[in-house]
Amino acid sequence: MSEEQLLKSYSAVYRIAFDAKNYYELLMQYDKCLKENQEIVKFSPAFWGVTKAALSYACLMDVAKLFDNTKNAISIDIFFSKDSFLYLSKLKSEHTMMKYNLYKMLELPLDENDYTRYNDLTAQEILGVLGQIKKDLHDKIELLRIYRNKAYAHNDKDRVVSTDDFKDIPAIERETMKALIDFAMNTCRIIRYLITGFYGTTQYANINDIHGVFQLLQFGMYEQKKMEDCLKRGINYHPPTDYESGD
Repeated sequence: MSEEQLLKSYSAVYRIAFDAKNYYELLMQYDKCLKENQEIVKFSPAFWGVTKAALSYACLMDVAKLFDNTKNAISIDIFFSKDSFLYLSKLKSEHTMMKYNLYKMLELPLDENDYTRYNDLTAQEILGVLGQIKKDLHDKIELLRIYRNKAYAHNDKDRVVSTDDFKDIPAIERETMKALIDFAMNTCRIIRYLITGFYGTTQYANINDIHGVFQLLQFGMYEQKKMEDCLKRGINYHPPTDYESGD
C-alpha cells in the first residue's frame, strides 16, 4: 500500500469514527429529552420512534465498520497493519507522545512512582499500547460482529425462524458501544497526531444543542394551547412576530 493510499485509509476510518461518536452522543441526548418531554412526544410518537431507531441503526453499523475484519475492509485494523507500522515508525520524533499524556487520554492507570511516565513514547510503543487495548476489547468486538451479521447487516435465517432468537447472546450495552467508539476515536486521533501534530475534533461543535429543538417545540406547544384558549373565548389570536418587542 502506498503512502497516499494509507493516508486516505486513515482519513476514511477517522470519518467513520467521527460519525459513530456523533450518532451515539445524539442518542444519549435523545433518550434524555424524550423522557423529559413526553407531552411533545405525544404529538408524533411515530416520528420520534423511527428517528431513534434510525440513529441506533446508523450508530451500530458504523461501529461495526470500524471493527470489520473482512478482506479489503477499511477499518481500525489498518492502523495495526505492517504498512501502517512501517510508515508510522519513520515519522519525525516531535510527533511522539509523552507516556503520561497517552495514558491520561486513554484513561489507563499509571503508577505515580513510574519514573518513565514523563518519557516520550515512540510510534511503535504507542501502537503497542493501543494494540493491547484492542485485545482487551476482543469479546466486545466479537459480540458486535454477531449482532451486525445476525440482525443488522443480514436477514439471518436461523435468527428469523428460531424461537430462541437472541436468547443466549448477551445484549449490547451502552457501555460496550461507548468503549468501542472511544477506543476507535482515540486511536484515530492519536494516529492523526503522530502524522500531523494535531488531534482533530471528536464531535460537531453544536452536538449538545438538541435540547434547543425541544425548547422550540415547547414554545410552539404553548402557543397552540394559547390559540385554542382564545378560540374558545371568541378572542382573536395574534401569534408572536419578529417585530413584536413587548414594549
